[in-house]
Amino acid sequence: MELERDLVVQVGITVAVVALFVLALAVLSTAYGDEVTVDERSLNGSIDGTYEGDIADGAVTLAFDGTYSNNVEVSLDGTVEGTVENGTLTGATFEGEVSGAIDGNATGTITDAQLDQESLKLEGQFDGTATGTTANDLSADGGILLLGLLGAFIVAMPAFGYLIQRLKSDDEE
Repeated sequence: MELERDLVVQVGITVAVVALFVLALAVLSTAYGDEVTVDERSLNGSIDGTYEGDIADGAVTLAFDGTYSNNVEVSLDGTVEGTVENGTLTGATFEGEVSGAIDGNATGTITDAQLDQESLKLEGQFDGTATGTTANDLSADGGILLLGLLGAFIVAMPAFGYLIQRLKSDDEE
């Protein structure tokens, strides 16, 4: 199958316009984005991950590395302190870092904790808070520029379609 010049030009122009639009969106969100500060954002969901530390009856301190899940899933790493009685973790508190939708510190309590001592897994319910920052939020000026960029894209696509059609017409003559 032989590639036609018209097809290569059409695809090339289309890809270039869409790539330019995506690049403009990236520049816009970087230039007009504001980090949003999060203070004491509630985290109520489940945690699942691995732990390091010795499990024996009495007070324990474990290093936890895992994920927090609710409507979103984020990385949660830190220290779990509690009491182990007959292999069950009770009165567990967590202090550490959260990263993903929120980047910062997290504290809270872990309930219904299940310890799997063979695979060193810890699962349970987490009730706590996070303090840090979220992803960029577009400022008011950025919103207006975004609307202008979308309008320019809507006008540019038919214009480039017309240019492609003209190139095809010129080749046929």
